[in-house]
Amino acid sequence: MLRRLYSPAAFDPNLPVGTYWSETVDETGGRFTPPDGALAVDFAVIGAGYTGLNAALRLSQKFSASVAVLDAGWPGWGASGRSGGFCCMGGARLSESQIERNHGLEEAQKFAKTQVESVAFVRELTELHDMEVEAHGNGEWALAHCPEALDDLRLEANALERYAGLQPAFYGPHALAEIGMAGPHFHGAAHIPVGFALNPARYVEGLTRAVLCSGVQIFGHSPVTGLSKEGNRYLLHLPKGVISAENLLIAVNGYGQDGPHDWFAGRHLPVLSNVMVTRALSPQEQEAQGWTAHEMAYDTRNLLHYFRLLPNGRFLFGMRGGTDAAPEKRQHMFERTRQHFDLMFPAWADVEATHFWSGFVCMNRSLAPYIGAVGSLSRVWTAAGYHGNGIAMASWAGKALADFAAGYQQGIDRIPAVMRQVPKRFPLSALRLLYLKAAYCHYQWVDGKL
Repeated sequence: MLRRLYSPAAFDPNLPVGTYWSETVDETGGRFTPPDGALAVDFAVIGAGYTGLNAALRLSQKFSASVAVLDAGWPGWGASGRSGGFCCMGGARLSESQIERNHGLEEAQKFAKTQVESVAFVRELTELHDMEVEAHGNGEWALAHCPEALDDLRLEANALERYAGLQPAFYGPHALAEIGMAGPHFHGAAHIPVGFALNPARYVEGLTRAVLCSGVQIFGHSPVTGLSKEGNRYLLHLPKGVISAENLLIAVNGYGQDGPHDWFAGRHLPVLSNVMVTRALSPQEQEAQGWTAHEMAYDTRNLLHYFRLLPNGRFLFGMRGGTDAAPEKRQHMFERTRQHFDLMFPAWADVEATHFWSGFVCMNRSLAPYIGAVGSLSRVWTAAGYHGNGIAMASWAGKALADFAAGYQQGIDRIPAVMRQVPKRFPLSALRLLYLKAAYCHYQWVDGKL
């Protein structure tokens, strides 16, 4: 039985999510139904997001395995379909210098280069399978929310050069205005030359198509209600039918939380991230605000804001916050998001927001992603914890998870040591939301007003 910190409504596929992305693809929820009766496969994958779909694709194509993917909703219903569409570096809350202290310089460089590789992996995958993902933009922009943050950006730039061989470029506030990234709270920026934006629903749609074409079976509306063993095989009990698998991959990230096995209890902390999308802005409205660039951007706050102008002129604005995912709290979170948006982009304060939704970012106590075994269970593996940067890292982790499960040593050796470190449980894990509230109060004080 799954144990969750948040309202059950946040995990109910029957309730509307309200993303803008869902309107840009064919509705797929009804296409994926539960299995009819019993089914036996080499690998069962729980979770049809970036991690699970990429793992299934790799298992089928490279290792010729029979694979079934299960999801309580359907492909992309969880975090993967609610993303802001930033395919960029990231995945951990640890700095490379912290990783170096714990694992050595070579491993810190390996993790940094894995982040770069993960972005390239998604790009190559979308091109290989002719996915129409609305890819655009060149790199990512980190915007200083106060003058002092420019010094922090320069330190981060030095780290990117030391660990990943990258050289970010710096821009002052006047230069930002000249390139169409102006705002009253932006005091300069660093341009990180890795990453691009995409439509996450179209990426999921393309992944799903590739997975199905490879012979994998995908079942929706199929929550795992029980897990048992019969001989050397795992039995996954569903509301309708049973799936028997020799190997099991669990890729539910923040949407599985403390299940489907006791090993998961207290190891992850799902954190709400909220996204708002406006109506299309005219060229004149864009010029009035001074934001005309179609680039991925975020600010340097601990409770960061992330935003970008979509190809069709709509503006996407996201932020962390909230510790209650109950439906009745939705309006309050929207109002907070709207308040921050209006302060940061005052020329658009009267622009209609047409869509608002929330989803879970998954954090590990280790502050790094994990790829590896589920405790002492034989032939059960998992990958989770991308800390708000899941498109690139979760996709790469899905491929790596498949290599781990298939025993492909060359692939396993490519996984950085920090990502093979088993995350410990949070102490007094039932109080994780209290930790989060305390952290939010602290970060709001550190970040200053807004």
